[in-house]
Amino acid sequence: MRKIITYFIAVIFFVTTVLTGCGQNPQTKPKLDEGNNKVKIAVSSADTKGDDYQILKMMVDKQAKEKKMEILWLDAQNNSSLQQENIQKAVKEKVKVLVIEPVETSEITKSLEALQSQGIKVICYNKLPQDFACEAYLAPDYERTGEIQAQQMLENLAGKDVGEVLIITGPQDNPVFRDLLQGNLNILKHDKRVGKVTVEELEKESSVGDTVNKYLAKTPAPQAILCHAAESTTEVINKVKESEDKDKIKTFGVATELQALDALKKKEHTGEIDMRPDLLAKLLVQTAEDLSKDEPWDYEQQITNGVQEVPVRFIPVRSITKDNISLLDERIKMLEEKQAKDGKENQKGSEGEEKQDNKDNPGDKEAGKNEDEKKTVVKIKTKDGQEFEMNIKGEIESIEMKKGEGAEEEDKKEGEDGEEGKSEEG
Repeated sequence: MRKIITYFIAVIFFVTTVLTGCGQNPQTKPKLDEGNNKVKIAVSSADTKGDDYQILKMMVDKQAKEKKMEILWLDAQNNSSLQQENIQKAVKEKVKVLVIEPVETSEITKSLEALQSQGIKVICYNKLPQDFACEAYLAPDYERTGEIQAQQMLENLAGKDVGEVLIITGPQDNPVFRDLLQGNLNILKHDKRVGKVTVEELEKESSVGDTVNKYLAKTPAPQAILCHAAESTTEVINKVKESEDKDKIKTFGVATELQALDALKKKEHTGEIDMRPDLLAKLLVQTAEDLSKDEPWDYEQQITNGVQEVPVRFIPVRSITKDNISLLDERIKMLEEKQAKDGKENQKGSEGEEKQDNKDNPGDKEAGKNEDEKKTVVKIKTKDGQEFEMNIKGEIESIEMKKGEGAEEEDKKEGEDGEEGKSEEG
C-alpha cells in the first residue's frame, strides 16, 4: 500500500511540473560570441607589390571567411628586420599559425624556432629558411618551372634556329632564381637549335632597362629573352617595343602581371608562366586549418632541408600564351575591379584632404572667392565695327590707349585730308 501511495505522489508531482513548466518561457542557452571562436592566422609576406600577391590576398580572405578564420596580414616590405617585428607581433596576437614568405632565408630560422616553442605552427611558402623544420612548406617547384618556361620558348620557335637566348635572372644566393635558372639550362643545353645562352644576374639595384638596351643594340639581337621576375618582364616588354627588331624578338616571363597579360593579348609579348596564386591561397587556408586543429595535413612528400626533413606540397604551374589566356579572365577581372576600387578610394582620400585643408584654412577659400568677385569685364569697339571682350581679374585703376606707329601716321594723314577738304569747301 505504501508503494502505491508513493508511486501516486510521484505521478502527481511529474504532471504538475509539466503543466506549470509549459506556461513559462523556455530557458535558452546564451549565444557564444562567434568572433571568439575564430582561429587567428598571421601572414607575413616578403613582397606585397605584385599582382600575384593581390590575388593571393583576395582569395585567402574569401576562403578564410567561409571557414570562420581571422587573418592578420603583416607586410615585411622586403625588409628582414621588419619581418622579425612581424614575428613578434604574431606572438603578441596569440595566433595559432604563422604563414610566412621569408625575406632572407638565412636570418630567420632561430626566430621561427622560438615561435614553435610557444606552440605556434609555421607554414612557409615560396621560400624555405635554411635548416628549419617547419610544419608545412607550400611552393611551386621552381626548377620544374624553369624547364616549362624554356620548353614554352622552344615550342614557340619550333622549326627555327635560335641564335642567342638572353636570360635575365636575380641574385643566385636566392634559391628561387637559382632553381629557375637551373631549370632553363636543363632544357636549353640539350637543344642543338640554341646557338648561345647568355645569363645576366642582376642585383636589386641594377637597371633592367640599361641591360636590355645593351643587348638590343647588338647585331644580331637575341631572338628570345627569358625573365625570372615580374618587374623585369614588364621592363623588357617596354624596351623591346621600342626596338627596330621588335618583330624578331620573343619575350617570356614568370608570374602574370596585368601589364604583361595586356601585352600578351596585343601580341607584344609571347608567353607567361602562371604561378597559380589562386591555388596557393586555397592550400594555405586548408593547411592552416588542419594544423590549427592539430590534424595531419595533405602533403605530397618530404624534402631534406639541411639536417631537417620538411613535409612539402608543390603548386603546379601552367604555361600561358595568347591561345589560352582566357584561363585567366576571372583573375584579370578581379585585378581590374580592385584597381578601379583603389582608384576611387584614393580620389576620395584626396578630396577629403582638400576639404580638410579648406576647413583648416578658410581664409584661403574666401580669398579665392573674393578674387573671383573682383573681376572686370572690358569691352572694346573699333571704328570699323569690331568688338572685343576681356575678363580681367581684379579692379582696374586706369586705362591707357596707345597707338602703334602705323596707326599714328594713318591718323595724321586723315587729319591732313580733312584740312584739305575744309579748304576746298571754303
